Amino acid sequence: MSRTNAPSVVQRFSDEYLERCRELSPQDIVRFLEDYRKLFGAARPNRNRREQKASDSRKAAPK
Repeated sequence: MSRTNAPSVVQRFSDEYLERCRELSPQDIVRFLEDYRKLFGAARPNRNRREQKASDSRKAAPK
């Protein structure tokens, strides 16, 4: 599925949550981003490997 065909996702945040986020220190923000990357960024290389294999197989196909 290409990005243009991907379903749209809308996130809604409460005013309380947004206020709490405004009070985060730079260190808290970095910690959040690093934790997020560890949780969700780890899944991305597997998808990239599949895409690479598909790309390699197209390159190897006779023309």
